[in-house]
Amino acid sequence: MHQETLFIESREDAVKALAQRLGGLKRLASYAWPTEDIDKSHNRLMAKLDPSRREILSADDWDLLVRIGAEHDCHLLKWWADDTQGYQRSQPSDPKDPDDELATRIEQATAVLAKSLDIYSRRQSARTLKTVKSLK
Repeated sequence: MHQETLFIESREDAVKALAQRLGGLKRLASYAWPTEDIDKSHNRLMAKLDPSRREILSADDWDLLVRIGAEHDCHLLKWWADDTQGYQRSQPSDPKDPDDELATRIEQATAVLAKSLDIYSRRQSARTLKTVKSLK
């Protein structure tokens, strides 16, 4: 078990703490940009973590790194954000089964379709009654 980092001052420090947990900045960079050369991705991450450089750690980068941490059961970045924003630390949820999600979507679509067909049938019946009444 790794010891929790006691004081993390910035987002960049939080990312460095995550990298330490995952085996270093090179490994974290290789997870973040797997299609790039490992040295190039490492340099890219280092540039984003260096405040004196032009590159910045964007919101998309942050989301990617939080997701990588979650995949490796390390929620340090999410919890750091919760702590600094004044929220209570949230716990990770159970992974969702794609088949269950698809089944739920199909059930919801079926309910909407059934309701639409009911409305359509009533309107057709009402039209038929109007036609019959006007013929009399």
